[in-house]
Amino acid sequence: MAAVRTGDRPRLIRSDLPPVVCSAARSALPATAEPEPKLHAWKRDEMEPSVFDLGKVRRDAVVTVRLDAMANVRLLTAVNFQAYRRRQYYRMHGGVATAPMFKIHIPANAHWFLVIDVEGLEARPLRPRVSVEPEAAVAARGRTGPR
Repeated sequence: MAAVRTGDRPRLIRSDLPPVVCSAARSALPATAEPEPKLHAWKRDEMEPSVFDLGKVRRDAVVTVRLDAMANVRLLTAVNFQAYRRRQYYRMHGGVATAPMFKIHIPANAHWFLVIDVEGLEARPLRPRVSVEPEAAVAARGRTGPR
């Protein structure tokens, strides 16, 4: 297992998930018409989730996310990320980030993905900034949260 060094930047990968059309909009359309969301290009880009491939990260490392607006932050293992992409049941760590800085402790040694989206929230530009600090760097400054 390779540890992520301080200063390493997670790699952003483009998501191929389709935009979500709410059920109320679908029911308002005639049954013969195929629902086609009419979104402006800038709105479509904002609604797509930002997916960061963190790679293999050791237990007790801390992922710090800085956002400009409220968003859902999901930390997923590789298996759960595949289920998320297929819109199946998955398990995650994280939640709704209401503060500009959101920290998540890595619970186990694994390959991790970080997904940031505004599903169910007001669509605003996020401009997420993600960093991963290994456990040694966190321990040197003092623990920031529960183990």
